[in-house]
Amino acid sequence: PDEEVKIEPDVEEKAEEEAVEEIVKEKVEEIVEEKVEEKEEVAEVQEELEQLPIKEEPAPAPTRKEKNPSTINPISQTKRFYNTHAQEFIDNISPRLALTPTTHRSTFLTHIHTQQQTSNDTSSTVIDLGCGFGRDALHFTSLGNHVLGIDFSTEMLNHAKKLAPKA
Repeated sequence: PDEEVKIEPDVEEKAEEEAVEEIVKEKVEEIVEEKVEEKEEVAEVQEELEQLPIKEEPAPAPTRKEKNPSTINPISQTKRFYNTHAQEFIDNISPRLALTPTTHRSTFLTHIHTQQQTSNDTSSTVIDLGCGFGRDALHFTSLGNHVLGIDFSTEMLNHAKKLAPKA
């Protein structure tokens, strides 16, 4: 009698897995070969570039519109920097810091508290010179003090007015 030959599922699955593994192995070898060739090509280009003579050109002289930075007033440089980069500066300051450095903070706060106690006044007027974006002005107003913030940069003052509107 004719009997059907039955292949067990495990044997069939194993054969499929081996075929897939062989295909994957061949594809990986192919990719590795391509990458090695690419690396060799890159190395050749790098060698060629290294052999090229490099011609260094002097920096262009400042035009009439551009001023030589060494001749600009340092105060004007600072003002221009903060007017131009105010938001970048603010973004890089830790929001946790009220006053910096902390050693000066405690000394200053002790002085304010001493003045308040001797004058029987609950608030003081604080003049924040170089107030920047108002971080310290906000701190002092939160303690009940009157604060006058002064800064050379109008852009920083604009930020200070938003952050500490009571100053």
